[in-house]
Amino acid sequence: MKNLKYVLGAAAFIFTFNANASAIADVDGVIWDTEALATNPSQPADDWEGKTSYTQWFQSESAEDTFGARATIDTANLGDLVGKSLTSTGRFSEINGTNSVDNDPNPETNPSNFCPTCELTYAVGGMVVDSVTVSVSGAVTFGFNIDNAWANLYSDTAKNYGDDTPETLDAVDSSFGHAFLELKVDSFSLSAQLLAAGSDTILSGFFSALLSVEGGEAFDYFDTNTKINPDTGFASDISYTSSAQFTDGEDFSTGTAEVFGNTVPEPASLALLGLGLLGMGATRKRNA
Repeated sequence: MKNLKYVLGAAAFIFTFNANASAIADVDGVIWDTEALATNPSQPADDWEGKTSYTQWFQSESAEDTFGARATIDTANLGDLVGKSLTSTGRFSEINGTNSVDNDPNPETNPSNFCPTCELTYAVGGMVVDSVTVSVSGAVTFGFNIDNAWANLYSDTAKNYGDDTPETLDAVDSSFGHAFLELKVDSFSLSAQLLAAGSDTILSGFFSALLSVEGGEAFDYFDTNTKINPDTGFASDISYTSSAQFTDGEDFSTGTAEVFGNTVPEPASLALLGLGLLGMGATRKRNA
């Protein structure tokens, strides 16, 4: 019994030490605290809160990571968008209150820079419009086919997002491919309204989605199934919300988005816990 208590205590100490030591994850240059909820009282309900800016447009349906000509928005004939794919590319500006600028804020956050050697970019596409309905009040209802929808996050050491207009191909660093996360779009909704803005008409929209991780270097951290669709009960890993406005006659819009998810400590720490439990079981058998 004495030996068992010793092993239990040692295993607990080892796991606690490693869990604390590995709270700061570093994957392809992207750094965050996997235990942000425990260490930051102001943190929201998730330990990954990413804020982004993005460019969004409609284009002909295409293969994953393929960006094409943008369709001009005609607010009087929104039915022209049927068959077009809603597509966007963006860049993360903040994760858990940490930005990518050294010495800002002051005092520094921990980590002080969420991507000191890279920028974290993303692209979403393949959501094809199959119907558009406009009510008398100007509410716009879009129907979408998401069978081929996709979303990916990229760790980009070139730091060139936004250097070219439109921001499309420069959002993808071919030397990394889908290094950080590959995602599947499980569900999403787009609510929109036609609004008058002086002599212009604006299509204002709010987008929300639930996504599941399917690959990428950070897969093991994000595969948590903590985002539940209240309508279907299906469990996803990440939620995404955004808002943007299309002005009549333009072919793109810009907006901001937020990405939420729960992440687990470094997988190596969990493996150490498993080894510790196996060791305790073996010791207990020997004592018996």
